[in-house]
Amino acid sequence: MNNQELTEAAEIHYGFLPENYLDDNIDIAITVKPHGYVGGDYCSVIPLPSDNVFVCMCDVAGHGISSALFAARINAFVAAQTHISLCPCELTIRLNALVCEHILSARILTTFYTAIFNFKTHQVSYVGAGHPPMLHYQNRTQQINQLASTTTPIGIEHPLPIQCQTGQLTFESGDQFFLYTDGVHESRNADKEQFGLTRLSEFILANTHLSTHEYNAALLKELTGFGGDEFDDDLLLMSMHIRV
Repeated sequence: MNNQELTEAAEIHYGFLPENYLDDNIDIAITVKPHGYVGGDYCSVIPLPSDNVFVCMCDVAGHGISSALFAARINAFVAAQTHISLCPCELTIRLNALVCEHILSARILTTFYTAIFNFKTHQVSYVGAGHPPMLHYQNRTQQINQLASTTTPIGIEHPLPIQCQTGQLTFESGDQFFLYTDGVHESRNADKEQFGLTRLSEFILANTHLSTHEYNAALLKELTGFGGDEFDDDLLLMSMHIRV
């Protein structure tokens, strides 16, 4: 595949990636920086009835066309399955079953994180499958909470080796949530030191005044200053600010 074909493939692949989402309840900004032309980092934002918003993120192992195709297939399945009565855990179990049944021979694993924000109850229900923790900035206490994954990555075996559990958290106006792939906190500097979750949390605390779009741009600048212009992995950021 030549460079022109790769460029066109990237335009198609990332053309389906949501750039941002805004309503009366939540402001979401998404930024992607692939390692090559295309990669396996992908996400979705889907508004649901009754003041619910669904978000998810996946990070397929590896880089390039195969990872991108895998991620696109996952995204299509998630979009078809998502509805208000489906809990995050059930979605994760169904996705793992699909991957193990149809794509297990490829031996490609993916991390996955999904959350549903309910703006009537002000609760978020979430599940992580081997994915980095969603970070929650609580405006009232000005502290960072790590909402860790509760089960293994997708595609190891069916059923999931560790029983899936849905976490729940009550949020308030002014709270912020951050989803990201491991290319963010595993970015390395010249000394092979990782950026890490501690630096990421400190960066969030120092920049809570920024808008979602400003935050994503500032973090990319911070990562570039830490490790240089060339990243070893795909990067995907999803910043979410609660408005009500």
